[in-house]
Amino acid sequence: MIDSAQAWIAALELEPNPEGGHFRGYVTRADPSGGTRPLMTVIYYLLSAEAPLARLHRSSATAIHYHHAGGVLEIHSVDADGRHASRSLASPGVARAAPQVVVEGGAWKGIELVEGPYALISEAVVPGWIPEDHESATAAALAQLGDATLALKRFVAQPPGAAAAGAPRAASAPPFDGSALVDALDLTAHVEGGFFRETWGASSTVQTAAGARPLANTIYYLLTEASPLGVLHRNVSDITHFFHSGGPIRYAMIDPAGRWHEVVMGRDVAAGQVLAFTCPGGWWKSSRLAVGSDHGLISEIVAPGFDYADQTLATAAGMGALCPGSAERWRPLLPAAERGR
Repeated sequence: MIDSAQAWIAALELEPNPEGGHFRGYVTRADPSGGTRPLMTVIYYLLSAEAPLARLHRSSATAIHYHHAGGVLEIHSVDADGRHASRSLASPGVARAAPQVVVEGGAWKGIELVEGPYALISEAVVPGWIPEDHESATAAALAQLGDATLALKRFVAQPPGAAAAGAPRAASAPPFDGSALVDALDLTAHVEGGFFRETWGASSTVQTAAGARPLANTIYYLLTEASPLGVLHRNVSDITHFFHSGGPIRYAMIDPAGRWHEVVMGRDVAAGQVLAFTCPGGWWKSSRLAVGSDHGLISEIVAPGFDYADQTLATAAGMGALCPGSAERWRPLLPAAERGR
């Protein structure tokens, strides 16, 4: 199992980031209305004890951060009115932290590793990142931030990768289980199985073939021992998944031609597990928690954004027409009411 910054950098082919740390882009979603700016971009991003700071920067786009592995990050932001906020991004169970943190467009943002030898995350940017919309902070810009100046000075005064004030604390591993996460993250039962909560949705919309939709929206999604199956369903838009904790979680997908595909989410990348993947729009998808695991927590982001009008739950008749020779595979993944048909 990978558990060092250098091993993750090698495994995910990360490169140095100009703002500090290491990164690699792995999703670019085109604007379905034909605009030149991507609808969404996603990167892996890693900070380590040797390079624990991401320099202060901003853009007009919203950034959603998803924790995958390692220690605790503190995400600092300053909005247009000079209000300074600090939020902790970490695995579930870390006090006063969350596995997903949103920074709205227009805010200055700096990130620091405060606990553990490294932290690995994904960052989705909506609308997608473009260089002309990226601004690195200068001392002059920082001077205009008022009371936030002292709190954020080290994100500009020191070069990217410079050591923070004091080494990151040793990582902790608080206990938690699936049932506790339902309450801790304020989740509710999902029609597909498991539990969920929408955490952010774009206020801007984009035109699609089905009508106007938000640029994107994102949720927590949890499978537990008591609810280990997400039944077969499909969505019009692509859905990108981000692993947080627990698992592994096995995904079965069926493309429009009836071909089967499988992905396993988890941290054991040497065994073929993945931290993130995208299910294309129009594909049928089911998720199942591995036997013996008490939970599997992920986030999903849908771009263009999810609408229940775009969701279809699988039926026995529909699956029989699409995959007539493999009922033993798809039938256990159907909604309960359809399994005996």
